[in-house]
Amino acid sequence: PIMGNHDLALLRAVGWEGGPPDQGWFERMHRNYWNIGQGTDRAFGAHDANSLAGRMPKAHRDFLQALPWSFETEDYLFVHAGLLPKPLRPQLEDLGKRVLLPPFHLHPQLRDKGLATVSSPTGARSSSAAIRSGPACASQATDTPRTLPIAGASASRPRWTRAASCSPCWRQSGVFSRFAKATLAASSRRCDSLRRAARKADPRLDTPPTRRVTATATAAREASSAGFQEPDRPGKA
Repeated sequence: PIMGNHDLALLRAVGWEGGPPDQGWFERMHRNYWNIGQGTDRAFGAHDANSLAGRMPKAHRDFLQALPWSFETEDYLFVHAGLLPKPLRPQLEDLGKRVLLPPFHLHPQLRDKGLATVSSPTGARSSSAAIRSGPACASQATDTPRTLPIAGASASRPRWTRAASCSPCWRQSGVFSRFAKATLAASSRRCDSLRRAARKADPRLDTPPTRRVTATATAAREASSAGFQEPDRPGKA
């Protein structure tokens, strides 16, 4: 798990790091964040910031409070919304400080949709990576990125770069591709199984639709040539 804008807004409503509840943030979440009648306040039976803070279990608050604002591995970097198209190391250092912004403001890396995403071009350790728009995730890049230097980056660490493409990186990922192929294959197998079961129940389904239509038309012509007449319908003169 990683810190997102809803998590941080909720913590500010109930009191950041055990501080006093903030009614302003509660009302903002009640108005803009929660679905009507299905919000966190309703789940806890709360009607204001104080009652929400009092009813939310400490374990829940501790869990949210401990969420990292970013997460970096040897090859990948993860944030909730994305990163700004500028040197990234200062952004990571800023997120690592976990300093709150003025009321009703949140860090864009935790809030804004459509920000850049960092990914490795090969899926393994590399000297470059790509920033692509979309939800924060890690994936393979398919185009050649343009280098964006970062202060303090060393040759032994991935050097973040900016890509020209703006298509969501997860759609280009090998992981997504394998998942999509497996899903489509499973769906196809299920459809084939259903078709076989239907044909077994009704052998006529083995006949292609065009042949069924032709056979029906032929039967109608034969019945007409044999002098068959349609019986009168009720109420027909």
